[in-house]
Amino acid sequence: MTKRKPFRNRYCMQCGEILPASFQGSFCSDQCNRTMKAQRGNVYAIGQAEIHDALRTAKLMRLHAELDRCATHWERAKIQAEIDAIK
Repeated sequence: MTKRKPFRNRYCMQCGEILPASFQGSFCSDQCNRTMKAQRGNVYAIGQAEIHDALRTAKLMRLHAELDRCATHWERAKIQAEIDAIK
């Protein structure tokens, strides 16, 4: 005798409506599908912006550390120009 899988309702991934038992998709309508894809795209863009800000901050910190170690005014002027260009 084999065990049967218990029946569980499936829900739309976007709005949470119960999907019909014979329905094979993950969304109740094309509108929900488009909305979900649009939200995924925005999350990716936000993540990329955060990564870019983190890299820029790390570069600025490295340049400020070099600025503290400079011995001459022309070296400091060069590094300060790089810092101003990044900001």
